[in-house]
Amino acid sequence: MRRHFCHGLLALLCMMPACTPADGDRVVGIEGAVHRYVEVGSTRWHYLQAGSGEPLVLLHGMPESAWAWRHQIPALAVEYRVIVPDLKGFGLSGKPEGDYSFAAVAGEVAQLLSTIGVERFRLVGHDWGALIGARLGTDHPQRVVGYVHVSAPLRQLDLSRWVDYRDFYFDPDQVAGFLRAPEVFVSRLFESSLDQGLSALAPEVLERHVKEFGRRGVARAVGRYFRDMDLAEDWSLGPSMAVDWTRAQFPVRIIIGDHDYRVPSELFLDAERLIPGFERLVIVDDCGHYPAEEHPDQFTKLLQEFLAQL
Repeated sequence: MRRHFCHGLLALLCMMPACTPADGDRVVGIEGAVHRYVEVGSTRWHYLQAGSGEPLVLLHGMPESAWAWRHQIPALAVEYRVIVPDLKGFGLSGKPEGDYSFAAVAGEVAQLLSTIGVERFRLVGHDWGALIGARLGTDHPQRVVGYVHVSAPLRQLDLSRWVDYRDFYFDPDQVAGFLRAPEVFVSRLFESSLDQGLSALAPEVLERHVKEFGRRGVARAVGRYFRDMDLAEDWSLGPSMAVDWTRAQFPVRIIIGDHDYRVPSELFLDAERLIPGFERLVIVDDCGHYPAEEHPDQFTKLLQEFLAQL
């Protein structure tokens, strides 16, 4: 009994603000990475940084944090200055009230990069990070050297494929209440999104994802994202989410999993016509919605191959 109590107390203490890493602290488990913080408007953004050279920005998706790029950061940092934010409302970044539309968040990422002296950069985005990244790239095309769009549609969603939180689009107020049990939501989402379901994740990896998503304030922030999403009746992306792909004159590679039920390959049939800088579509075998998690070495090599051409 005493042992269980002490274990629980230690876990509780590690969730308290005193355990929050300081600026410049090394990131546990990610070789060469350090924690950084920067103020952008009303938000204190947290990001990981590793390596030196030309800047490379990685944007995570749902229900993740910067930690999701743990396999890629050390390998990419050999050649690049890798910058990996916790998106606003996630991880250790601030979670204030305000505008959580993808257009607004993309604008804040642009400000973050300007604040730390980064004007031109390579960009990779996954899932929500890809929709935000695409908006960042096409709102500021002169700043992007090349872009990798991972596991995200180009112009519209098919909500029948997002049963885990489809109703959130129509009733955003329910999100925070539903996400009070982050382990349930995260487990359900990965089970339906990974090619091999939860068996693809080691228990400690799932536990870390749950911990990241369970940080105080994340549930309310996710609710704000859904509140500020803009979808037309045909599920096409509205003005605050839509991307003017004609502005993507820089090279664009798209990467998806062959078993990504949420983002099937038919969504990209017009990519070459739609995107002036379209390089190619890469379909990863035996892979669901999270290639960085499911096939980290192969995914990293695909990024390195693309980046080397720029």
